Amino acid sequence: MEIQRRVPDKCIMSVGYVGSFGRNLGRAINYSDYNPIIQAPGSTTGCTGAGPCGCPATSVTNCNFWPGTGLTAAQCSSLVVQPCSTLNNPAWSTVSGVVFDSNSFYNSLEVRVQRHIGTGVNMAFGYTHLSCWTDSSGETPGQALNGSTTPTVAGNASSSRGRCAFAATDVGTLTLSYDIPFAKSSDSALAKVLVAGWQISTLTAISSGYPLNAIAGVNVARSMPGGGPTPPDRLNLVPGCTVQNAINPGQEYYFKNGATINGVTLPQCFAEATPGYMGNLPANAFTGPSFWSTDASLRKDYAFGREGMTLRLQVDLFNLFNRANLGTPTNSNGAFNSSGKAQASFGQITNMVGTPRQLQLGARFSF
Repeated sequence: MEIQRRVPDKCIMSVGYVGSFGRNLGRAINYSDYNPIIQAPGSTTGCTGAGPCGCPATSVTNCNFWPGTGLTAAQCSSLVVQPCSTLNNPAWSTVSGVVFDSNSFYNSLEVRVQRHIGTGVNMAFGYTHLSCWTDSSGETPGQALNGSTTPTVAGNASSSRGRCAFAATDVGTLTLSYDIPFAKSSDSALAKVLVAGWQISTLTAISSGYPLNAIAGVNVARSMPGGGPTPPDRLNLVPGCTVQNAINPGQEYYFKNGATINGVTLPQCFAEATPGYMGNLPANAFTGPSFWSTDASLRKDYAFGREGMTLRLQVDLFNLFNRANLGTPTNSNGAFNSSGKAQASFGQITNMVGTPRQLQLGARFSF
């Protein structure tokens, strides 16, 4: 749906809504996971000893709990200590596959403005604000956009529901062009050749960061044999920390994870969940580094006597202000190792997006 308003020779503005949904999308599944016990809010099933444990009384949903023994039903029934986790199918060792039971939801507001500001000056502006949620995107880190399809609970696709890993919430572009009027009316042929007819244009692209996940790195929930190579267990936020203040914007180490790096200990905002339970962070809860870059171009066309023959001279500047755009933080190994020690590599930024400032000279002859 789009609404457009036009003022002759002045401005064109359009406001539109774009929406879509996906059904029966694919996701990875591990059929050899253990079956959880479903606990109501406030339940302390399986809890022993001191410390916080169980399904929080303030929880708005039931909680999954894995006692962690991981045996067949017959073996569980013979144990003195109950409850006991049972295998999904005791005849299977490690069986994985792909199922098509995931959903996605996309909604966006798009604004476009084009305006002729004055003699030789033109402007175009575009902005998109979107909301994108899916069951099968970015649960564990994978490619450049943090995309993957592993759910926290194998039999429940919506257990991984979170923001789409491939879509930034806010994206904007601004284009300006200016026909330089110098020497257009000059009586000097040399001045017209050298100075007149040049055009300068700029393109500025701005984007908020991509959704970013944070995983524990170990199978604290005890939901699968051995925890798998990259268990999807999520973390708990330490009291006083939020998804906004748990990051270090613009820093090499993006997360405040308590690791000691070069003799300096970072603040601690993450903790492993209680054994048998999933962490309280949703999938793709964080937002990665933002992006901003401006490119500029200066060009002039020379027309020859023969129709259709032109020579274009052009100077291009990429990333005009030489802004350092940080890449996606590392999360492939998770926040902790098997000993419960914070990993220094968690949240470390090791690459840049785009290029540093670059100058390019070019010429093109058309005939």
